[in-house]
Amino acid sequence: MIFQYFLGMEPAGLTNGQSISMDLYCRESMKQYLEVDAASIFELTEKGIDFFEDFFGTKFPFSKYDMIFCPEYNQGAMENPGAVTMNDISYIFKEKVNIKILIY
Repeated sequence: MIFQYFLGMEPAGLTNGQSISMDLYCRESMKQYLEVDAASIFELTEKGIDFFEDFFGTKFPFSKYDMIFCPEYNQGAMENPGAVTMNDISYIFKEKVNIKILIY
């Protein structure tokens, strides 16, 4: 069993409402920025899960998939069953995304 505990991380109150429960977690100070892209994050994640379900011919084996955006997470991302931990500054943008931001 894998267990993760993130002190100070609060549910952002952003859920996808689909058959696989997805929640986004971030610092309170980043929530307003995450809300802007939440729908796109859920849509892209659902498409990715659908793609791999078709590719491997099997359903996603977990009922939940959380995305946790952490400050100063130096590994970039850590994938675990049902949860992915990511560096928040790499995925939560404080301004409208343009090509300069993506290249940086």
